[in-house]
This record gives sequence, structure tokens and C-alpha cells, in this order.
Amino acid sequence: MGQVITIGGGLNLIGRVTATSRDVRTGKIIDLQRASNTLADAWKVAMVKDLALNLRTSEPKVMAFSRDVVSNSPFPTAFTNEFRSSITAFPDQNKYQIVSVLGSTEGNSGGGNIKTIGFYYGDDATTTVGTGLLGSIINTLNVAKTSNIEVTFQYELTFT
Repeated sequence: MGQVITIGGGLNLIGRVTATSRDVRTGKIIDLQRASNTLADAWKVAMVKDLALNLRTSEPKVMAFSRDVVSNSPFPTAFTNEFRSSITAFPDQNKYQIVSVLGSTEGNSGGGNIKTIGFYYGDDATTTVGTGLLGSIINTLNVAKTSNIEVTFQYELTFT
């Protein structure tokens, strides 16, 4: 028999990313972009269950990138021309921060700018394409990435 989870007063989940691009040689910031995201309904349900039952099934495990603008309607299960990067996570009381850095040798193939990012969650989510469940999509970026540019993606999920 299933457990009913009632949340009073509403739970708002807000996701935002800041992409900071730096010149590899000088370390100087050359671009800064901010954007909001669309969260998958399945991820929101997993998050509520985790909060209610003290689980960790919704925890983001890997960040994904695409040089394509990937539509968020209907919500996709994967990105086209996807590549992935490991993350460092910083959970807090009402915020979950994910950081991924694409160094000078990462994310350069394929040409063009990074237009879509998101995260994958689930026990099987790894840097291998085709694993995990897509939990988020941000498709309003236009981040240049070459061997001369390092990009730090700082992704914050806030619970209010």
C-alpha cells in the first residue's frame, strides 16, 4: 500500500544557473550568463518523496550539455548531441548547489556554443550518455566553449 504525502502551504522549487566563462591564459572573466530552468515533473515528485521519506533518489549526479537548443515541451528524456560532466554538489537546508567546470580540454568537440544544459539523477546516472533520468533543462544559453575558454556552471535549486 502506498503512502500519501500531503504538503501544506505549497512547495516551490526554483532552479537557476550562472555560467562564468574565463580566458584560460589570464583567468579573466570574459562572459557571464544567468538563466532559469524547467524542472521535470518526475524529478519534482522524486524530490517530494525524498523530503518526506528521508531518501536521496532525486539527488543530481551529473550535468549534461548540448550545442543544440533542446525543446522543453514536451519534456525530453535526453538531449540531442549530448555530452556530460561530473559535478560537485553542495546541499544546504533550503538550497542545493551543483557546480561543474569545463576546462580547456573539455566540451570542445562538435563546434558551436553550448545552448542547453541540465542535470541527470537516479541510481544509474553517470557521465555515460543514456544513463539516469533528466531532471532539469535550461535552453536559453549561448555559451562559447573552446580550448581557450574555461566555463564554470553554478546551478542552484532553491526550495521555498
